[in-house]
Amino acid sequence: MDEEKNKIPEGQKNLNSDDMLNSKKFAYIVTHYMDGNVEEIKDKFGFKSASSLRRIRNGTTSMTDLHMLGLEVHFDIPQKVFESHIKIEDIDRLIEEYRDEKKSKEQSIYEDIFRYKSDNLMEALTNNKWYAHMYPSDFYGKWVKNKEGISITETTIYSNGTVIDEHGNRGTLKLGLHQSFIFKESVDERNINVIRFDNYQALYNKNFRFTYVIVSNQNGKKTEDMVNFGFYSSKRYPPQEAKDILGDIQKVQLKLDLDFNERVIKR
Repeated sequence: MDEEKNKIPEGQKNLNSDDMLNSKKFAYIVTHYMDGNVEEIKDKFGFKSASSLRRIRNGTTSMTDLHMLGLEVHFDIPQKVFESHIKIEDIDRLIEEYRDEKKSKEQSIYEDIFRYKSDNLMEALTNNKWYAHMYPSDFYGKWVKNKEGISITETTIYSNGTVIDEHGNRGTLKLGLHQSFIFKESVDERNINVIRFDNYQALYNKNFRFTYVIVSNQNGKKTEDMVNFGFYSSKRYPPQEAKDILGDIQKVQLKLDLDFNERVIKR
């Protein structure tokens, strides 16, 4: 009778004590963090069937390092919970600590990029109306009102970082350590436009150069991404004078090569 009681069930003969404990931990995690269903894990892992996951939960198959890594990557279940000295009652605490630490790191990464604060720079940027001078992406748009073909757009930067131009396009200012960005969404096409400039130029000059990246051309053609160089000034220059400053359009405007776009799509 005792022999029968101590008999190892079929399928568990090759599992050691650590494997069995990991199966119990996996079962606990599935029950408390996956609503008792291994299907979501199967889908994230790219398995055709959930049978191997069920066997792990039932204690008839051992977990692998890849299973543990997958739980961490896709479900924020740290691999640490499967270390042999960790008890099942410690799992909730370790998961909570891991997720809190991950969230804190994600926030700090964002804050590190735009951590720079400068009252002098903000004062310089918010003290004036600014006029963006550039060659437009579309010479027939409403933003070109002169025969020289120069786009001149009045822009206001507010102390809270909000940016609004005369066409109603809205955005936000983000200060970096050496360069800063304005992210704007065009009111018509809903394209995201990115404007980058050097802080020292904006701080010490009445004019400062910017790089203007149009994620999608303002005429709505999504294959016509482009980069423009232009300049902001506290003065609205006459179109011809602005054109003289900008110089040859071929040197300050770059449109996406459509052949390149096609090669990317077709590969």
